[in-house]
Amino acid sequence: MSPDETLAPIREDEHSRRFARAYDSANARSERKLENVRSSLLRHASGTVIEIGPGTGTNLSFYTGVEHVTLVEPYQAMRKILSGRVYTAQHPGLFSIVDGRAEAIPAASHTIDTVVSTLVLCSVPELDRTLTEIRRVLKPEGNLVFLEHHVGVGLRSRAQHILTPLMRKYAANCHLDRNTPQAISDAGFCVQRMITIPTDLSLRVLPNWPLTAGIATPS
Repeated sequence: MSPDETLAPIREDEHSRRFARAYDSANARSERKLENVRSSLLRHASGTVIEIGPGTGTNLSFYTGVEHVTLVEPYQAMRKILSGRVYTAQHPGLFSIVDGRAEAIPAASHTIDTVVSTLVLCSVPELDRTLTEIRRVLKPEGNLVFLEHHVGVGLRSRAQHILTPLMRKYAANCHLDRNTPQAISDAGFCVQRMITIPTDLSLRVLPNWPLTAGIATPS
């Protein structure tokens, strides 16, 4: 268990509940384009796995060759959908669902082989604290497997800054303007592999949000 057990739970409002209910249908088209990316990325997950912010369980079918996956999800509305997906998964016993936050991962230090974060680091309330927690729970040879959108340049960056307050309110605290790859490096991770993502993917209101996927190790 994380040494900080006083972290407040995520406040869940009607906007976040609506976001959870609409998530799969709203992202169906872009998720079809991301299937190969997720599949390639999650081949690098092994051993004991923690996935932070699994949402509705988009990654469940891509886990192969792992021992166990703990799904740490702070939103009750997401957990409700997630539990249904786990129940109907090919190997439901592979997964367990935990009510928790990425800033206080429920695992002892240096015990986890893989931490998975896909389209999550944009929305955690405390990004630096989350990355510190990921480093804490990972074994020295462990991997952070990530797929994240991040701030672009020029007009795209301006649009992201303008839209971020709306996204935070209506899309479960999503920050379009975070420089997540830089934050991962600044937190002391060394990116070992990068996966190129086609630039026509659109996961948000405007096209071509920058997406980065990769494998990082504690350095």
